[in-house]
Amino acid sequence: MKSPTSASLAEVTDYAVALVYVGRHADAIKVLLALETRQPGAYTTAVNLGTAYELAGNLEEALKWISVGI
Repeated sequence: MKSPTSASLAEVTDYAVALVYVGRHADAIKVLLALETRQPGAYTTAVNLGTAYELAGNLEEALKWISVGI
């Protein structure tokens, strides 16, 4: 994968989703929060953050990010 600063939104999102699939929710959240800082407002980032937070057990943050994505 390219460096995080040169990787596309889709590439970083795919990486974060892969982290979620293997149960590395905290790592996925870190990647997605960095992506949100780099490219704010992408609905895919928001809904994936919501899913990662939900699976990590943080339902308050999950609801917040899913709502942002909608």
